[in-house]
Amino acid sequence: MEEHYDVIIIGAGLSGVCAALASSRTGAKTLLVEKSGYPGGMATGAWVHSMLTFHGKKGHKIIGGIPEEIIQNLISIGGSHGHIRDTIGVAYSVTPNNPDKLKYILLKLLSNSNTSLLFNTQFIHPFVEMDRIKKVILENSRGSFKISGKIFIDASGEGILASRCGNDFEYGRNGKVQPITLIFKVRNVDMRNLVDNILQDKDNFHGETLFDALKITPCLGVSGFFSQWKKGKLNVPRDRILFYQTMEEDEVGINTTRINNLDPSDPLDLIYAEKEGRRQMYEIFNFLLEKIPGFKNARLTGEAPLLGVREVRRIKGKYILSDDDLSSGRRFPDEVALGGFPVDIHRPEGSGIESREVGGEGFYGIPYFSLVAEKISNLLITGKCFSATFCAHASARVQATVMAMGQAVGTAAALSSREGIEPAELSIDKLREQLIRDNVILEPADPLPLPGENL
Repeated sequence: MEEHYDVIIIGAGLSGVCAALASSRTGAKTLLVEKSGYPGGMATGAWVHSMLTFHGKKGHKIIGGIPEEIIQNLISIGGSHGHIRDTIGVAYSVTPNNPDKLKYILLKLLSNSNTSLLFNTQFIHPFVEMDRIKKVILENSRGSFKISGKIFIDASGEGILASRCGNDFEYGRNGKVQPITLIFKVRNVDMRNLVDNILQDKDNFHGETLFDALKITPCLGVSGFFSQWKKGKLNVPRDRILFYQTMEEDEVGINTTRINNLDPSDPLDLIYAEKEGRRQMYEIFNFLLEKIPGFKNARLTGEAPLLGVREVRRIKGKYILSDDDLSSGRRFPDEVALGGFPVDIHRPEGSGIESREVGGEGFYGIPYFSLVAEKISNLLITGKCFSATFCAHASARVQATVMAMGQAVGTAAALSSREGIEPAELSIDKLREQLIRDNVILEPADPLPLPGENL
């Protein structure tokens, strides 16, 4: 007999996990489907181990609820320092974590929520009738099978469910998406030597760097070494070195490789990216050994299992979050989450970064209808594939923001299923009331210093 669920979620990245937790806790029979063998997506598989950002640029705490619960669980097992100042200065805060401990926490929370899990399972095809998904075909090592459901959530990161249902989507800017990155880790870094050299050459680093915090932070972030990079003339389309310290005292995660002009939905392009990312990795590592203070005795200790993909498809929703929404710090009557990361575009062509601050109070609203698919009536979208312009997406794609989106759509899906209505018909007031009861922040309090802040 064919299995049936109230809510089916495709993709177990951070946004999909938060959606599943919210859905099951709100009483829905929930299935979470993931093509890899573990949850967490880019955070655990691509080693994007520094979450951005739980705060607006002026210091308002804007993310709570399930995302904050995950962080507190991580702290309890030594998997995170919690929220600390971002020493690069691009965001107000960063939340470092250990990807392996994050996997453990996510699995523990999912198991305790009674969410049904199908990992190592591919989504293949939807059955759509009258602009409504009736069921999906999934496949794993035991073969293909059908699962039916009431409400579906595309948390795939690439919009694979929505696009195969025929919902419209946009792709990149002028047909080109932000570049792919392969993160790698380096140990035995002399942090004291590194910081001393940075403080002696401040003009060589990102202009917002919090230099006074470099000696006291438990996890520093560095963006710069512009002059050394320019002289090095590496065959890498980048203009700087970028890294964040991990949870280990002598280790950093290098976020500097850059593979341009690829389509992340094309398997052949991804094969090239795997090869090119590793070529760049060794070239960058040798450069660090020879030219960057603190790395003289460093050793390469690992490369991320997954490529870091910043964007694929942006699914068209009933509302498209816009550049103007961010530049004005716009608030919405139907907002169900908040974002506060600046527009951060790694140029699809060339080597630079385009940045633009969020207006207003340093944060903006994520409207519910940017998470409701335009054409498919029982489909919600969350994470990197949500409905936004290219520039707005470059802000809202970060981990803390998409986690908050996930909790919002998971709650909405469960409430819609319970009431027997489509997500677009759900009372916004009822949804917001439930989110607030579940500790989601929709009206931030005045900013407070972060623990240990000495700036």
